[in-house]
Parts: sequence; structure tokens; C-alpha cells
Amino acid sequence: MIRSIFATGVARTTFSRSARFHTPIRIAALAINKPRPTIFVRSVASTVSNKPASQTFDHAALNIREEAGNTAADVAKSIAGGSHIPASDHSFVAITSSLASSVPKPVMVFGLLGTIPYVGAGATTVYLASVAGAAAAGHPTSIDPGVALTMLDQSLNIQVTYGAIMLSFLGALHWGMEFASPLPTQSQSIRRLLLGAAPLFLAWPTLGLQPMTALVVQWVGFTGLWWADATREGTVPGVVEAVPADAKDGAYVVLRKRDLTKEVQQQQEREREKEVKEGVEEVKKAKREQKK
Repeated sequence: MIRSIFATGVARTTFSRSARFHTPIRIAALAINKPRPTIFVRSVASTVSNKPASQTFDHAALNIREEAGNTAADVAKSIAGGSHIPASDHSFVAITSSLASSVPKPVMVFGLLGTIPYVGAGATTVYLASVAGAAAAGHPTSIDPGVALTMLDQSLNIQVTYGAIMLSFLGALHWGMEFASPLPTQSQSIRRLLLGAAPLFLAWPTLGLQPMTALVVQWVGFTGLWWADATREGTVPGVVEAVPADAKDGAYVVLRKRDLTKEVQQQQEREREKEVKEGVEEVKKAKREQKK
């Protein structure tokens, strides 16, 4: 009984105290002072965020031309390498023209003429591969397929051989520069001579590899030698850097053509396999008909 009365008194006291602290005036004050989320209004950025990068076709074409020009300028600067040649603007044509004008004309002419056999062999390979592909597809050709395949193999071997010679020649240029103008320290001279001999030891074994593998290895050698010259690791003058760049660009273009030739050869193999499967199916079908 006493416990019951005591509990009832405590409950009444607590309720009255709670009611006293939660009066309507205090509840209104708490509602006014309640923290509210802060809203940040974006002014400048919001006008662009919901719009596309190119609002019209003309604007998109302008953006594409600008990006293409910047990319071409970066390619030209990469070809120029470590040679800081001033240009009137930063376009591909301006940088390449400035680089070409700094090279003596006889050097530029003979450097470009040296790429003709390499590019010619590459073009011949592409043509013969297309002829062989057309013959495998059953289309009429001006050259016998067997002759085309034989000439294709020979042109690949010619290209690999000439690529090895060209890579060795580019390395030998470092020896000629060392003989004509020795470097001030012995360590620099030794590094230049080793760099000049490295392409020879890389190019010679490619003569015993498959043509496609040999072209890939030679392209790695061209790129590595270009990097050494562009970063002045080979300690070559800025004028000489342009000559290997021309030769390596031609090698890269022809190597890309080799990829096309490889695709044609793979297509020919798939067509042969398809013909063999069709022949086997016809033989099986004929045997089943005979049994019936």
C-alpha cells in the first residue's frame, strides 16, 4: 500500500514537471530555434553543368579541329625531340617546317630517299596480299595466286633485310660523329660508341626470324634509337635527330601495313578451313544418301 502511494506520487511529480517544461510557449520557441538545413545556391557553375560541351554542330566541329591541331602539334614536338626549334606558331606544319629547315638539304634529301625501298617493299607486300586474298575468295585476279604468294614472301624478306641495314646505318652514324668530333670525356665517348653498335646486334638476328616478328623487333629498335637521340642520350646534334625520325616514321607506317597483311592472311586461313569443313560435310551427306 505504501509502495503504491509512493509510486503514484512520483509519477504525478514527474508528469507535472514535464508539463511545466513543455508549455506551449516553450514548444514554439524550440520550433523557431530548430536548426534547418543550409541550401547553397550555385550561380555560375550551374549555367554550364547542364549544357553539353558542344551546343551546335559548328561548335563541335571547331572543338574537333582544335583538338586535332593540338594532338598533331604534340606529335611534331615528339618527333623534334630534344631540339628546341623556334616556330611561328605551335601547329604541326609550323613545327615540322622549322625542324626540316634546320636540317641541311642534302642530308634531308638522302634521308628521305633512303626510305623509298622500305616503303616500296611495304606497298608491294600490301598489293600482293590483296591479290592473294582475292584469289582465295574466288575472285578473278591478274596474277596467279601461287606467284603472288611467292612474291609476297620475297618482298617480306627484302623488307626485313633492308630494315636491318637501315637500323645498322643509323647506329653507325654515332661512330661517325665520334670520329669527327669526339666527346669531352671518355665515358661519354664509350656510351656513344656502345649506342652505335647496339642497333647492329639487334638487327642482325632479325634476319633469322619470321618476317612479322622481325619487323616488330626492328620497330622496337627504331623507336629505342629515336628515344636515345631525342633525349640526347646518344649525345647527337639537334640536326641529326630529324634524319632518324624520318626513317622511323616510314618504318612505323609500313609496320602498320604489315598488320593489314596479317589480317588478310588470317582471313585466307579461315576461308580455307571453311571450305574444308564444307567438303567434309558434303562427303558425309553423300555417304548417308548412299546408305539410304
